[in-house]
Amino acid sequence: MKSLFLLLITACLIAGCATVKVAGNYDFTISGTPYGKMTGVLTITQESNVYKARLSAMDSEIDFKSFDFDKKSSKVSGVFYFEGNEVNFLATPQDNQLNGVMSAAGSNFPFSGVKK
Repeated sequence: MKSLFLLLITACLIAGCATVKVAGNYDFTISGTPYGKMTGVLTITQESNVYKARLSAMDSEIDFKSFDFDKKSSKVSGVFYFEGNEVNFLATPQDNQLNGVMSAAGSNFPFSGVKK
């Protein structure tokens, strides 16, 4: 009985320490933009503890100027520029999804992505 209890506690600790893997390619949708609904691919790469991201949409690619994954809050955030406007990105990864918001010029646009 005692060994079963220790096994359960160990399993819970391991599950709690499991890290979320955000790197990968996400098919995304951004709703409510001046261009209507936008779709494309968000690519997140990780080398050591450095994250980079790139959006591919509307026949162009945009690199994020900064991108990070905060393991404590389990949030990804980044900044890129589109048509001279700073765009801020904040999302929460869960399972194979990434949901959040893109903000620019005082407007917020819902973002949803599904890992390929």
